[in-house]
Amino acid sequence: MEKSNYETLWAQEVDAVGGIFDPVTGKLKPPQQAAALASLAQRLARETSATLVVLPKLVTRKAELHGTKAEWDGRLELIPTRGLFGGSSQHRGSTTAVSVQLIAMASSGSFAFSSFGGIALPYTVNFVTEKPELRKDIFEAQTDVAKGARIALTPLILK
Repeated sequence: MEKSNYETLWAQEVDAVGGIFDPVTGKLKPPQQAAALASLAQRLARETSATLVVLPKLVTRKAELHGTKAEWDGRLELIPTRGLFGGSSQHRGSTTAVSVQLIAMASSGSFAFSSFGGIALPYTVNFVTEKPELRKDIFEAQTDVAKGARIALTPLILK
């Protein structure tokens, strides 16, 4: 489906439930979001003869740090660093990571499953300034997005 068609359909479903964000607080209204998603899945399934509608979403998640690597949502990656000048560092704890979330809806509009696949670590550890830096190249490698999508699709492929 073309992106513009999807955006139009989604806007119509959001309008039909009266919006999915509270106009005063700006907070998400989960019941309205669920109703809009269910209606969108039914509509897409009807128009495309699909039995399952998979909706992607980029989300932040927690990655666990183990030495020089971070692990989250099926992904194990080296922690990006600057200023070590050939050395290495050991980390423990957690950090923010970016994943793709796939929300699968049945043609009836009922929830089927949700899964996650790790894409990238958004921050570089800078040992010169001793501050994390937002990576400017986070989505440059399309292979990272593809790996995340493949990981998130694993539950569907293995069934």
